[in-house]
Amino acid sequence: MPADSIILEKMDRDIQSGSSFLPVKFNTNGSIAAYSRVATYEQFENMNKYLKKALKKLGEAMLSGKTDISPIRYNKDSPCTYCDYKAMCHFDGALCNSYNRLPKLSEKEAWEKIEEGSEK
Repeated sequence: MPADSIILEKMDRDIQSGSSFLPVKFNTNGSIAAYSRVATYEQFENMNKYLKKALKKLGEAMLSGKTDISPIRYNKDSPCTYCDYKAMCHFDGALCNSYNRLPKLSEKEAWEKIEEGSEK
């Protein structure tokens, strides 16, 4: 069984019979079906490097005193809807604060940006 399958089985013991939460299907020979939405080991490594760099940059900004209120917004969705601290931060996108708007990217474009950002 390929290493990727072993990792998936560790995430969900019932993966071979159909996972209820992972978007993965298997071919009859046990290989992962092409239309399954899984990351390769290399993609996962790139994502890990990308996130470490982003968190380091965020930490450095915070240590230098930058604490702007600028949450992300994607379409009409924002984490502010679910935030336990909104009474404290007083963010209001309709007034003077602004959202960081996420662009719509295809899955391929997103992986390309992650790969590009993990190299720098």
